[in-house]
Amino acid sequence: MIRKLLLLTAILVTSLYVQSQVFFSCTHRDYYYWDEQNETFVFAEDAGYDENSLFELNKAETMFTHTTPTMTSAYYIREKEYDEDLDVYTFEVKSDVGNDYTYIFDLKNEQIRILIDDEEDTILVVFTIKRIWTEE
Repeated sequence: MIRKLLLLTAILVTSLYVQSQVFFSCTHRDYYYWDEQNETFVFAEDAGYDENSLFELNKAETMFTHTTPTMTSAYYIREKEYDEDLDVYTFEVKSDVGNDYTYIFDLKNEQIRILIDDEEDTILVVFTIKRIWTEE
């Protein structure tokens, strides 16, 4: 398992370096809500579900799309950061409808997380990654 994860990480980092298009296939999503009193995210038991979806990061790493069975959304990357120790990419993005989000691509834990912070709530959406691949 660790060998596979290291190989996957090496492939992704190499592919990002040579600017290949990267695809992230996901199989499940869960929702967590911020509990201010306990200062932690709480799992919303009734809000998680299986869903096939696809994230597609462009070669220039300036945008990505997220396709679900019912819609496709585009996200324009405004800032990006890579934490080599954690193998985590963080993107500050603006959606195609004008909303701001923080996307966290966590390769080590095979997750894509979205931090949604609006005036009423702070929500964390967690996608489970099934497979990652590249195309030039």
